[in-house]
Amino acid sequence: MIKLKTLLTVVIFCLSAIVCLAQSYVIKGIVLDSSNQPLDVVNVIRAGNGKGVITNSKGEFEINIENKKRSVELIFSLLGFQTQNLVVKANKNGVFPLVKVTLAESSTLIKQVKVVSDKGFTSTKIVKINGLDLSPISVGGVETIIKTFPGVVSNNEMSSQYSVRGGNFDENLVYINGVEVYKPFLIKSGQQEGLSAVNPDLVGNVKFSAGGFNSNYGDKLSSVLDIQYRRPTQFEASAKASLLGGSFHFGGVSKDKKLSVMSGARYKTNSFFLGTLQTEGEYTPSFFDFQLFSNYKLSQKTEVSVLANVALNRYNFIPKNRETTFGSLANIQTLRIYYEGREVDKFNTSQVSVNVNNKLSDKVFSKTSVSGYISNEKETYDILGQYWLQDLDNDSNLTGGADGKLNIGVGSYLDHARNYLDTKVLAVSNKGIVDFDDLELTWKVGCDIQDFDFSTNEWKMLDSAGYSVPYSNNSIEFEFFKKNNKHITNYIYSGNLNGQYIWRQLGGSSFSLDAGVRFNYSNINNEFFLSPRARLVFKPVSDQYLSFNLSVGSYNQPVFFKEMVDEFGQFHNDVLSQKSWHFVLGNTFEFKWWGRPFKFDTEVYYKYMYDLNPYKMKNVQIVYAANNSATGYAYGADVKLNGEFVEGVESWVSISVLRTKEDIDGDFYLNKNDEKTDIGYYPRPTDRLFNFSLFFQDYLPVFPSWKVNLTAFFGTGMPQQMPFSDNPNNFFRIPDYKRIDIGFSKVFKKEGLIKNDSRILKPFKGFWVGLEVFNLLDTKNTISHMWVKSVNGSTGEQGQYAVPNYLTGRVINVKISAEF
Repeated sequence: MIKLKTLLTVVIFCLSAIVCLAQSYVIKGIVLDSSNQPLDVVNVIRAGNGKGVITNSKGEFEINIENKKRSVELIFSLLGFQTQNLVVKANKNGVFPLVKVTLAESSTLIKQVKVVSDKGFTSTKIVKINGLDLSPISVGGVETIIKTFPGVVSNNEMSSQYSVRGGNFDENLVYINGVEVYKPFLIKSGQQEGLSAVNPDLVGNVKFSAGGFNSNYGDKLSSVLDIQYRRPTQFEASAKASLLGGSFHFGGVSKDKKLSVMSGARYKTNSFFLGTLQTEGEYTPSFFDFQLFSNYKLSQKTEVSVLANVALNRYNFIPKNRETTFGSLANIQTLRIYYEGREVDKFNTSQVSVNVNNKLSDKVFSKTSVSGYISNEKETYDILGQYWLQDLDNDSNLTGGADGKLNIGVGSYLDHARNYLDTKVLAVSNKGIVDFDDLELTWKVGCDIQDFDFSTNEWKMLDSAGYSVPYSNNSIEFEFFKKNNKHITNYIYSGNLNGQYIWRQLGGSSFSLDAGVRFNYSNINNEFFLSPRARLVFKPVSDQYLSFNLSVGSYNQPVFFKEMVDEFGQFHNDVLSQKSWHFVLGNTFEFKWWGRPFKFDTEVYYKYMYDLNPYKMKNVQIVYAANNSATGYAYGADVKLNGEFVEGVESWVSISVLRTKEDIDGDFYLNKNDEKTDIGYYPRPTDRLFNFSLFFQDYLPVFPSWKVNLTAFFGTGMPQQMPFSDNPNNFFRIPDYKRIDIGFSKVFKKEGLIKNDSRILKPFKGFWVGLEVFNLLDTKNTISHMWVKSVNGSTGEQGQYAVPNYLTGRVINVKISAEF
C-alpha cells in the first residue's frame, strides 16, 4: 500500500511538472501613436525566436510565452514608424504587467507620406496614409496621392477625379468623418472643377479601398475613400501661398480639453495652367472654400462633433482663338478657330453634419448623425467659333510657319447653354458597435432624402461651307439639342449588419473573418436590394510577415440624379441601380531590403456587372443612356512595392493591368449587306490596359534640409468611340498618357529638427520654400477630340476629322509654407 501511494505521488508530481512546462503565459498590451491613437497591424515579435502577433484595431495584443521567464524582450515594428525594443519583466508574483508602448513616426525633416496596409484583422483591405506632404500637386490633395495607387486611373491633371478597376468617376465613395460628401454635377471639364472636398491641412488619416470593401461602407460600385480630420492637442496654425493660390488653417483646444476646433480656408486659381492650353483667351477662375471641424465633450460618455464646409466656385472664360497642329509626318493638318462670346459658370456648395457619439458601456457604442448638403449650380455660355481646317505643305518649314495647301473644311458653329441645378440632400442615421473582444458587431440604419430641381436648355448649330450639319435639303437642323425642366425627390433607406471575428489555431496561425449584409431601398423606382459581403484573411505562423486574403461581395449603386437623365435631357424614373459582384484574391509580404522595411502587395480580381447604365465620357462629364440595358465585366491584377528606397522616407511604385468590357442587350449594326449584326462585347470608356505610377521622396544626405518629391504616370490610351456611329466597336484609342511632376523644397526651420534663431523666422515653428515643375517634359497629352465636320458642296456628303484636345503644358510654381 505504501509503495502504491508513493508511486501515485510520483506520477502526479510528474504530470504536474509536464503541465507546468507546457503552460503558456501571456503578455498583454496596447500600442499607440504619438497622438495617443491606437495603432493596428503593428508587428509584436519575441526577440530571439522570431515568433509574434499583430495588434488589432484597438492597438491591443496578446503574445504567448511557452516557458515561464522573468523577463522577455519584445520588438515592435510598423512601416512608417520607428522600431522599438522593450524588455518586459514579471513582478515578484511572476505576473507580467500590462504593456503600453508609444511608437514615434520615422524622424524626417518635414512630413512624409507613409502608407500602411491594413492586412484584414480590422475591417477590410484598406490602405492607410499617414503624415501627408502633398507636394507637388496641381489640383486636389489627397486624391493626388490616391492616383498613384494600383488600380486607380486618371488621365486629367486638371481634375481630382479618378476611376478604379474599370469603374467611372461616379462609382467612388468619399467620406469625411463618416459623412458622405458630394461634388457638383454639371461640371464638364477639369477647367471648371474647383477645390477638392478634402482639405489636406486638416487631414488626420486616410483609408482607401479599391474594391471588396465590407458592408459598413455604402452603396457604390468601385472604391471607398475614408477621410478622418484630426483633433488638435494644442494650438497650431499654418499658411501657404503660391502662384496657384493659398491656404490657411488653425486649430486649438480649450484649457479643460472639452472643446477642440480645426478650421481651414483655401483659395485656388488655375490661370497659369489654363494659359498653357490650346485655346487662348481670358481665363478668370476663382475657387474658395472654408471648412470647420469641432468637437465638444458633454460628459465622459457623450461627445458632439460638427463638420461644416462652404465652397464658392466661379469659372469665367472669354475665348479668343485656337490653333492645333496634328496628324502624321506624311499628313500634317492644322485647325484654326476664332471665337466670339463667353462662358460664365457658378458652382456653390455647402454641407453641415452633426454627430452625437455615446459610450453606453465599455463595450457598447452608438453614433447618431444628421447631415445636410445644398448646392446651387449654373452653367451658361454662348460661344461662336469660325474654323478653318487645312492640310499643310510638307515641304514648308513648320517652325517658321506653314502655309495651308488645301482647305479641308471651312465653317462655323454656335454653342448655347442655360443649365441650372439646385440640389438638397438630408441624411439621418444611427450606428452601433458592440465589442465582444475577438468579435465586433456593427450595425447602421439611415435615410437619405434627395431633392433636385433641374433645368436645361442646350443646343449646338454647325454650319460647314454654307451647309447646316446635319445636312438637309428642306430645313435647318441642330447638330445637338436638349431641353427639359424637372423636379425630382427620392427617399433612400439603407442599413447594414457587419461582424468581424478573429481566431487562432494551435501553433499560432491567425484567421480573421469579416462578414456582413447591407440593404437599400429607393422609393423613386421601388427597388430593394440585399448585398452580402465577406472577407477571409489567413496569416500563417511560419511567416509572420506574410498574409493572404479573399474577398467576395455583392454591390449596387442606387440611382442618383445623373443616372436618370439621358443625353437629350429627358428624365427616366424607371432606371434601376447598377450592380456587380466582386471577387478579390491577394497577399501581402513584408521584408527587409538594404536593412530597411519594404512591403509587396498583389491582388487579382474579377468583377461581374449587370443592370449597367451605358454612358459616354466627354472630358470629365459622364452622360448616361438612362437605362439598364448592359452587362459587363472587369478583370485584372494590381501590384505595389513600397518602402524606404531612401532611408527614413517612403516611396512606392504601382503597376496595374486591366480589361473591362460591356454588352448592350439587343444592340446591332448594319453591315455592308444591310444585315443586322450583333455587336457583342466592346471596351468600356475606362478600359486602360496598362497603368504605371511612381511616387518617390528623397533628400540630400549632406544637406537633409533639401528635399525632392516626384510623381510619374504612364497609361495606355483609353478607347474613344467614333461619334454618330451605331457600332461601339468603331472606336480608337487616344494616345498614351505620360506625365512627370517634380517638386523641390528647402526647410529653413522645423521645430524639433532644424533650429533657426533669426529675427525673421523667430515667430514660426516651421518655414520652408518650394519650387514645383508640373509636366516636366512638357508632354502633349490628349484628353478628348473635337470632331470637325465638313460638307461637300456638290454631293452633300459629310466628312469628319478628329482634332485632339490637349491638356496642360509645363508650368512652374513657387510655394511658401509656414507653421505657427
